[in-house]
Parts: sequence; structure tokens; C-alpha cells
Amino acid sequence: MGIMSDNPKQFEYLAIGGEVPHHGVLPQRAVEQYRSIQQYLTKEWRTSNESRQRWLWSINGCLDKLSTTLMQVARMRDHHDRLISHARELQKAPPEAHIALAAREACGDFESLLLQGRAALDRLTWFVAAEFNQRCTRFSKLKKVLSNAGCQNPSVPILLHILDQALWLEGVFVDLGGLKALRSFVAHQGGISEAMDNCFGVSRVDTQTVLVYDCQSRNVPLLETSWQSAKFLSFVVLNSLSVVTKQTIHDLNCYDPLWDNLSVVPSQYIRPRDTGLSLPLITRMIPDGFDIRTCYVDPAILQRCVK
Repeated sequence: MGIMSDNPKQFEYLAIGGEVPHHGVLPQRAVEQYRSIQQYLTKEWRTSNESRQRWLWSINGCLDKLSTTLMQVARMRDHHDRLISHARELQKAPPEAHIALAAREACGDFESLLLQGRAALDRLTWFVAAEFNQRCTRFSKLKKVLSNAGCQNPSVPILLHILDQALWLEGVFVDLGGLKALRSFVAHQGGISEAMDNCFGVSRVDTQTVLVYDCQSRNVPLLETSWQSAKFLSFVVLNSLSVVTKQTIHDLNCYDPLWDNLSVVPSQYIRPRDTGLSLPLITRMIPDGFDIRTCYVDPAILQRCVK
């Protein structure tokens, strides 16, 4: 809401309602860092000329891209919570009951997360590259950009160290060698459901516990990857912007999302031989039903049961 002040060229704004830009995903220290960058933009904008305001607006654009990505993470967290609700309902079912969910909306939201997450990294690259008088929009080339900038600039080794701690992003958002990242597959070749390894699922273990399975596509678990994406993307974007604006940077462990992911990743427990414990996995939903396979799993999976 805008309120006209005595000066006709100035307005005062009061924000009413609306979502916080981090969508309740980030822990307190990361939230404070986010706010610190926003406060820096507000303070500097008031005294900056047009050229510097364009620079500040670019920083704001990087934050906006991160915010959009975190919104998708929040949606994936909601899908997780609904899956857990289904799991607890299954406790009332007959022994050894199982359910599988195609969860097409969750698959669509995860695809959006992949695309927006890569967009956030590329937007950051465009901004950082310009700081060193270079032009680049591909995050995969950001290290090369920084290396070309030389060590005379004290920001370079700090930014390179941040990137070195975020290698997890490779293979998910960034192609790794000759292997296409899942993001590249989704952007150019197919959808999550087309390359599904197993659907979301729930198996009743006993009268009080159930197992909740994460969905996997091209060996990438959707819920676990959403959790990790919030952590690593926030770490890279917020710390990089903090370096440029001379704000405090934080360690990677300060970015763990506010989300207790209770699902298990089936592939981490599947074994080639009889372990005494087998579980049916719905590998995909097809037009006339579904495909299923029974897998031997490590009994350690039972330690991840949900009560």
C-alpha cells in the first residue's frame, strides 16, 4: 500500500500480508543473511545514482530467482507432508498393506524446482561475471570466469571456495562430464514421470510403523534432492552476494532447511541377494495400471520407519 508523503516525489510503503521471500524454508541464520542483503539494497538505493541502482537491481534479481526456487522447495515440502499423512492413515490398514502415488503435481513442482534452480545459478553467474568485466550466463563456467579474473581481487579466492563446497550441484543442475544433469533432461528431453525408477510409496510394517518411499527419477530422489537444493542453492547465492556487498558469509551447515524429511530413498537400501526382507516397489504408473518389482532390501531400512 502506498501513502503519499508531504514530498510529492516520495512514497512510504506498508507491506500487508504476503509470503516471506524465503517461504519459511531457511533456518534463522540464513534468514538473517537474506534480510541483511535486502537492508543493504534499501539503504544504498536511496543515495545511489542511476548506474548504481541498476547494479543494486541486479542483486535484487538474484534474490528474486532464489526466492522463486525456495517457493518450489516449500511446495515439495507440502507434498512430503501429505505423503506422511497418507502413511499414518495406512497404519489402520490390513497387515503388509502398500500404497503407491503417481503424484503428478509433485513431479511437476520438482521439474519447476530444477528449472528455477538452474535459472538462479545462471542469473548469479551473469551478475558475478560482470563484477570482473566478463560476460557469462552459464553457472558451469563461473569457476573459469573467476580464475581468469586473477588473484589480485581478494573476492576471487572466497568465491572459488564457496563454489568448491557446492559440488553437489553438479549432476543435478549442471552437466557432469559426459553425463547430462537431470535438469538438462527435463529441459530438453523428457519429464520426471517418463524416467521414473519408482513412485512415491508407503508400506505398512506393523500396527504402529510404516515406511515412506521417496520417488526417484534417473536415480535422483525428488524429496531428498529438494531438501539439498534449498541448502546448496541458498549457500551459493546468499554467500556470493554477501561477498560482493561485503556482508557476513556463513558455513554450509547454516543452511539446513526447516524440513525433517522422513522419507527413505529405496536405491540406498536395495541389495542383489536375499536379505530376509523384501519390499514391492511400484516403478511407474502406466496407462492401463502400473509396473511393479519386488526388491531385497537391507534390514537397516526399518530404522527409518515412521510411527
